[in-house]
Amino acid sequence: MTVTTTCLRRTLAYLAERYPNVFPSDPKQVRPLAVGIHTALAVAEEGTLCETRIRHALRYYCGNMAYLAAVVRGARRIGLDGQEGERPTPEEQQQARDRLSEIRKALKERKATAKQKGSPERAASPKPAPRKSAIDCTRPGVASRGKAVAVRVKRRVHVPSGLQTP
Repeated sequence: MTVTTTCLRRTLAYLAERYPNVFPSDPKQVRPLAVGIHTALAVAEEGTLCETRIRHALRYYCGNMAYLAAVVRGARRIGLDGQEGERPTPEEQQQARDRLSEIRKALKERKATAKQKGSPERAASPKPAPRKSAIDCTRPGVASRGKAVAVRVKRRVHVPSGLQTP
């Protein structure tokens, strides 16, 4: 199952809406999640989110620099019910520290490569050719100078019930 970043972000936005204490929007308030929280989420969100999607979203969330920094700090873990749990073990803290240093190193290398090529700080990949939509129509619209505007209808994406697009 291939999961896109957009799908993961939508899932996390949904979880943040449902559980704001567990998935805060402010990176400074991020805390490590309780061990086994995926099973509690799977039970609580049965019928809305599948367990695979929850696992993918949690993996994405736990790889975030703010989350890793919270583990390194030794912040108390938080459960789905908002209760504080134990602190991360020294081994978990070391793993998070190592992963953070890998991410920072990769960011520095990307920045150096971008500067060497003379491109902006964030090297942009070439844009792929636009996809043909199942429905590709043009209709007159009103532009700033009264010219007709071509409007492309976007493809519909299935969003599970209960999830709202950001």
